[in-house]
Amino acid sequence: MRILEILNESGLKFSAMSVSESASVILLTKPYSPYDVGQSKGKTNSGGGKKGGKKGASVSYEQTDSVLFVDAYYEASNALRKCAEQIVLQLNEAGISAKLARLDSYKPLAVYSGLASVGHNNLLFNKYYGSYFALQAVDVQVEIDHSLNEHMQLECFTCGKCSRACPFGALHSGELFVDSCLRKTQGSPKSTTINLLPHHRKVMGNKFLGCDICQSVCPKNAHIKPKQPTPEYKQLFNKQTFISALNSKDKDSLAPYEKYLGKNYLNKEWLKGLIGVSD
Repeated sequence: MRILEILNESGLKFSAMSVSESASVILLTKPYSPYDVGQSKGKTNSGGGKKGGKKGASVSYEQTDSVLFVDAYYEASNALRKCAEQIVLQLNEAGISAKLARLDSYKPLAVYSGLASVGHNNLLFNKYYGSYFALQAVDVQVEIDHSLNEHMQLECFTCGKCSRACPFGALHSGELFVDSCLRKTQGSPKSTTINLLPHHRKVMGNKFLGCDICQSVCPKNAHIKPKQPTPEYKQLFNKQTFISALNSKDKDSLAPYEKYLGKNYLNKEWLKGLIGVSD
């Protein structure tokens, strides 16, 4: 089948599931390694923190230099979207109607198709990448036999390390209290509402977007080694350089950052709020 040839040629691991006799959804994955943002300091909570609570930080990252960090997930997600766009183009050229899909949640499809399992921290895991991978869905107007999918699920140990490590008590008994999660507190460009308090910023250190704490302590991610930032990254996200770009009147001053943040996240006011600076 030509569709499988195109998918295999991409080098991406994938799964597919038919949603009707003439339509399927394909889930594409792209792995990534988190940035080495410094050694964690402090002690983890012994009991997972107060249920849904917002206590002071017990795990944070030392600010080692003037480089700011964004979760490497966003770079991987942006790169995967471009790969998916190319796959959609190839499929359409081959006479197979395809388009990027918009799903409210990837979890049900990922679990049902055998691509991943849901861990204690509510993130998806698979046997190759742990929880360090991005997902992109593609709709195709053809039925695909999901029995061909490779079984990539990875069951959670339910060891509770993620719950104990969360400084804000956002995880309790396998349940995620979204409003207590640091990433939720960081807001989004759409609302530009940021409710970061001093104890949030203490945990964030020099990482201004995203939180890896529940992933970094997970035994299922032990084989994923943190990466060092590239010279380009260190130059762009030098704190003063980044602030200058945010304060610039040039509407294209953030264009070089799209690779790492994504087009939708290039909101100057929101980003300034995240790193705690004003005009």
